[in-house]
Amino acid sequence: MKNEMMEIEKEAVSADRKAQGLIVKTQLDYDTANQFLKSIKELQAKIKDTFGPIISKAFQAHKEAKAQETKHLEPLIKAESLIKNKMLEFIREQERIRQEQKENYKQRPRRNVRKH
Repeated sequence: MKNEMMEIEKEAVSADRKAQGLIVKTQLDYDTANQFLKSIKELQAKIKDTFGPIISKAFQAHKEAKAQETKHLEPLIKAESLIKNKMLEFIREQERIRQEQKENYKQRPRRNVRKH
C-alpha cells in the first residue's frame, strides 16, 4: 500500500508538471492534451480507489466514536440541565422572597421621627 501511494504521488506530481508545460495551439496539441486529460482522469480514479476504503473506514470509525461520545455525554447533559433548572428555581424563589420583603417593608407603618 505504501509503495502504491508513493507511485500515485509520483504520477500526480509528474502530471502537474506536464500540465504546466502543456501548450495547445494546434489540432495535434489538442489531441495530445485530450489523451493526457484521459490519463489524468484515470489517475484520479486510481487515487479514489486507493483512498476510498481508507476514508470509508475512517468515516465509520468517526461515526462510531461520535455515537459512543454522545451515549456517554447524554446523561451528563441531562444532569447539567436538571441542576441548572434547580438552581434557577432557587434564584427565582430568592427573588420572590426579596420582593415580598420589599413590599412588607413598604407597607409597614412608619414612626414619626422628630428632630430636636
